Amino acid sequence: MKLKFAALFLAFGTTILAQTPEWIWLDGKAGSGAEQVRYFRKTFEAPKDFAKAILTITGDDRATAYLNGNHVAENRNWRNAVSVDLTKDIKPGQNLLALRGRNNNGSAGVIAKLEFALKDKSRISIVTDTSWLASTTEESNWAAPGFAAQNW
Repeated sequence: MKLKFAALFLAFGTTILAQTPEWIWLDGKAGSGAEQVRYFRKTFEAPKDFAKAILTITGDDRATAYLNGNHVAENRNWRNAVSVDLTKDIKPGQNLLALRGRNNNGSAGVIAKLEFALKDKSRISIVTDTSWLASTTEESNWAAPGFAAQNW
């Protein structure tokens, strides 16, 4: 069932320049079990002159998104992705997207796509994939741009 959802999620808004998001998980030495929580981070450069930026996210079972340390989205049902307009929240240059996944009964994972519509009508995406940093531990300011994530 989760694979069907992922296929539907991935098919939404795909263009030649768009990337396909992947579910990201962190197998942990902390094990699995009820209420497992995982933390994910990705820095990115905002494209110049973008017209719109939409974040679409879900998590198994829940996901929370932060942009540059600010809470921007919450999803409590993995079957129904949430989309939010971040056009006014993205700053020029470097930004940080941080995701918190929480599972009710097992391993916590998330899937997300931040899609930029450019003024020339093309699209560029930042997606969840193996390049994201991950942790099993919540640390103070983990979702903020200045956080030192060298142990992730």
